Amino acid sequence: MASACPYLDDHEHNLARIPVRAMPRSRRPFTGTISAEDMRLFHEAMVGVRRLRPVAPPPRPHKPRKRLHKLETVQHELPDLYAALATMETGEVMSYLLKGHSLRLLHQLRRGRFEIQDELDLHHMSVSTARTYIADFLAEACQHGLRCVRIVHGKGLHSASGGPVLKTLTNYMLRRHHAVLAFATTRPEQGGTGAVLVLLRNHA
Repeated sequence: MASACPYLDDHEHNLARIPVRAMPRSRRPFTGTISAEDMRLFHEAMVGVRRLRPVAPPPRPHKPRKRLHKLETVQHELPDLYAALATMETGEVMSYLLKGHSLRLLHQLRRGRFEIQDELDLHHMSVSTARTYIADFLAEACQHGLRCVRIVHGKGLHSASGGPVLKTLTNYMLRRHHAVLAFATTRPEQGGTGAVLVLLRNHA
């Protein structure tokens, strides 16, 4: 006898072809009892095993904080320099030639014609420390008869305000030093705008 609804017959036939999957059992905590034999085997397996103490995670490596150079810091540490540095403009490229000397000397310095005989790096120094180091460095260079030295003052990218303070300080001190004939920003391969070449008097 044919079904009154052929569509239902086909639907039931298709359902019969779908495999029946067992429903997963819910995980429930074990509530039964452990036999004495199981406990004995467990204790035998645990002989010599020690409970591990919790270990604290290793401390994060300490990153040294870079000192931010501000004109307010200069005012506190070196009040005599504050007014000069606050009004002094220092561009990306620095250059200076002592009055009465030929421009050819400055051109030779810019082109790297003089051998660099010593170097001073001012990175991460405070303004007062950098001032002392620059003065001592130039004095020692003159004492040893050096002609060309390099001072790395940095580009001032981490200065909080007032621009590149160490660069401005270097510019200020070199222009007023009796032994400096000329100075110029180094070429890209020598440090670029983050360093300066200094030409000193020939004391020979």
